[in-house]
Amino acid sequence: MGSADDVMDISELSTIYRVEKKSGSLTKVRPDLYRAMADLLRRQRREYDQRLREDPESLICEETNSRRKKGVQLSHEIIDMRMGKINKMALRGAMGETHSIDAMTDEEKDYYNAVLALSKNHKALLNRLSGNIQYTNARITEEPIPIPEEAPAEVPQPAAPAPPVKVPEPIPTEEPEEKPPVEYSADIDIVPESEDFPMEEEYEQEIPADDLDRMPPNAESPNTPEPEPQNEFSTLRILEDLPEFAGPLRNYSLRKEQVVRIPNELAQALVNRGLAKIISVAP
Repeated sequence: MGSADDVMDISELSTIYRVEKKSGSLTKVRPDLYRAMADLLRRQRREYDQRLREDPESLICEETNSRRKKGVQLSHEIIDMRMGKINKMALRGAMGETHSIDAMTDEEKDYYNAVLALSKNHKALLNRLSGNIQYTNARITEEPIPIPEEAPAEVPQPAAPAPPVKVPEPIPTEEPEEKPPVEYSADIDIVPESEDFPMEEEYEQEIPADDLDRMPPNAESPNTPEPEPQNEFSTLRILEDLPEFAGPLRNYSLRKEQVVRIPNELAQALVNRGLAKIISVAP
């Protein structure tokens, strides 16, 4: 094995690989192992680049590249093997096993301590989660521990009386005014809801031909009805149930939604009082 600060060559690197692979435990190596391997890889790369510039097709260039690739491969495999062994040592150390770390380099010792701390922390995870934590006894000293003075207890003050609750006064309700009964002085014709408004029947009278010849040019036909006064009756729809009242000829009782045909004066009185609504005004 080379000592520190000695230049490492491919032969020494191969020897370290073979020894580490055969041994089940971590082997003793030069303290500057990682720096020496990095320096070897840099020198091999510079040598290969020089051969490429001189003659890339030559056998020397090909052999130089093979040695460079072998150096990279052996360096990574050495690191992988030593990392695996260091991990196992850290796991056994977290479980309470003691062992020597003299065979490690400074970089590997830092790695070992980090893995050991993480392993111990992970191993205690179950105890922390379950609350099963072991406590160490407190160190007993001869100096008395000062006891803090207790503050005087505060005397509770009586609570202030609650303000009286104001009960809202009842709001007086107004009774609905009774509408005075409507007095009717005219007759009312009640129109059934299921029937059309009654219309006066027209009767045709046959007139002899001789009489037609003797009639003056502007004479009215004998069957022409006499004109009635215009706008004497109105058709209403009753909006409220009305009490029975006495008319000049009979008693009348009108109900809500009833359609009637009554004289205009009486119809206007009901509409003004909001008891009916005009549908139509007919002669």
